[in-house]
Parts: sequence; structure tokens; C-alpha cells
Amino acid sequence: MQSDTASLTKLHILEALLQKGYKSDLVGKALNKLVELELAKLKRELTEIETGIERLEAKYDMNSEEFAEKFHAGLADDSADNIEWISFLDMRTALFQRIRLLQEESS
Repeated sequence: MQSDTASLTKLHILEALLQKGYKSDLVGKALNKLVELELAKLKRELTEIETGIERLEAKYDMNSEEFAEKFHAGLADDSADNIEWISFLDMRTALFQRIRLLQEESS
């Protein structure tokens, strides 16, 4: 797997070429495809996370907003389920942000 630094370097090179007037349908198509693939992957991950959240909401008959308020107020213990639940909520927030960014940038 390629390092993030190597990927960023290649992106900067492409950016510099494009800013200097370089034209390539291939680069545009490839970048659009990468964004499309990344969005699909993030949406799959989001579906998995939401399934886990729904499972915990049903198990404890509580919505996630109420749970998060209790957890952050120190009113929920540090059980494995509660740690998993709050982690799922944090991951869902991060996924929403990444999806929103990719959708905004690709529009």
C-alpha cells in the first residue's frame, strides 16, 4: 500500500501540471472515478456503522442522542456496549464529514 505522503506528492505534481495548463481527459476521468469509488466505500462503511447503532438503540430502547447526552454527562458506565456505541457515533460523524466533503468537491 502506498504511503499517504507518496500519494500527496503525486497529487501535488498533478495539481502543478494542471495549473500550468496541462490538459488530460484521462486525469479528470481518473480523479472522478477515485472520488466515486471513495464515496461508495465510505457509504458502505456508514451503512455498517448505522447497523451497529440501530442494534444498540434497540437493545437499550434508547436513541443515540439521548445516549450521547447521558454518556458525556457521566451518567452512563464504561461498559463494552457503551464504549462501542459512543465509538460508532464518533465514526458516523467522521464518515458524514468525509462524505460531505467529497460530495461538495465533486459537484
